Amino acid sequence: MHVNTLASLTCLGVLLVACGGESRGRSGGSSDAAGSSGTASSSAGAVGVGGSAAGGAVSGGAGAEPATRCDEEEAPLPRPACTPNCSADPNDALSLECVAGTWQCPPGFRLSSSCPAGSCARSYEQACCDTTTGHGASTECDSDGMAQCAPGAAVIEYGELCRPDAIVTESCGSLQGTPCSSSEYECHQGRACGATNCTCAANGAGSLAWQCATNPC
Repeated sequence: MHVNTLASLTCLGVLLVACGGESRGRSGGSSDAAGSSGTASSSAGAVGVGGSAAGGAVSGGAGAEPATRCDEEEAPLPRPACTPNCSADPNDALSLECVAGTWQCPPGFRLSSSCPAGSCARSYEQACCDTTTGHGASTECDSDGMAQCAPGAAVIEYGELCRPDAIVTESCGSLQGTPCSSSEYECHQGRACGATNCTCAANGAGSLAWQCATNPC
């Protein structure tokens, strides 16, 4: 797996649609959500948010009540939320599907949030921090299906402050313009939008100082 700095980590995309629309996964496939006035169909064996499997098609004749629409705000996080297994990479996740008013994972998928904490499918929750330099990196999926960090790096919550142990601060942004002693030092804090990333670099006077930037929203 390629190791990326925390400065380049981005939030998972929102790939949700309401009933009557179309949901697409990474493979480019699509599925029609229930929403026609006459018939609402669901995928056999799909796992619902409540843990139950969807049955066959739900149909009605003339004058039948239309299928209830799904509330996007009630869809489980993260998004996309469905993983093929707990050892899978989060990039393999697919979006939930709205079936007869209920958010469900496609057949053969489950909610990643139902996997154990620290598993590969939930590695989006964690990151790695080298506490000597403050360098951040993504976790790697081990053979046991759990997310791991390289030797010497600590597992932290994604977005948590990552700084060198030699630097005493609770906010990367507070370091801006202050002197630093090693060009190897970095400081990272926050998630994607609004995250602050600092490096120790030469300033106009030729000495080392912290230079920080905050990601725009």
